[in-house]
Amino acid sequence: NALDFPIAIIPWEVPLVEVTHAIHERIIRQQYELTEQLYHIHKVLSQLVLEGGGLEALAKRLSELLQCSVTIEDGSLQLQAHASLEPMDEVRRRSIVERATPKEVSAHLAAAGLFEHLKKDPRPQRVAPAPSLGMTLDRIIAPILVGEDLYGYIWIIASQRALSELDSLAI
Repeated sequence: NALDFPIAIIPWEVPLVEVTHAIHERIIRQQYELTEQLYHIHKVLSQLVLEGGGLEALAKRLSELLQCSVTIEDGSLQLQAHASLEPMDEVRRRSIVERATPKEVSAHLAAAGLFEHLKKDPRPQRVAPAPSLGMTLDRIIAPILVGEDLYGYIWIIASQRALSELDSLAI
């Protein structure tokens, strides 16, 4: 109970192999569906770039595909492109108006070691809300790298739904 692990009681006459088969089938189906979604996102965004779409078009299309807000910033956290869905928190509103991540937010994230961590491990990272700063929505950030050179960051920001594994994998 402490770990919220499900316990199932099945009658003796039900073969365990049937239960494990059903569980494995569901896991494989979920992974297949996730892979299909990622392939679709990759295909759509690759086509957009090949057709000459810029950062604004990229942010807008990714936002539509994920149904989340998207921000693309340069290495100094200056806004390059964005697409927004409601709800928005105060930090989101300010970053759009000021065309950059607010200084106190970037200082908070730097003090927490986020940017150093992304240098060492460039996989997408979840950023927990910081209500005292006006950041009430979950976020995922990933560095934009070309080789080892940092070009910026892409953010996925929760909107009408919670962030998922698809969001992390998509960016």
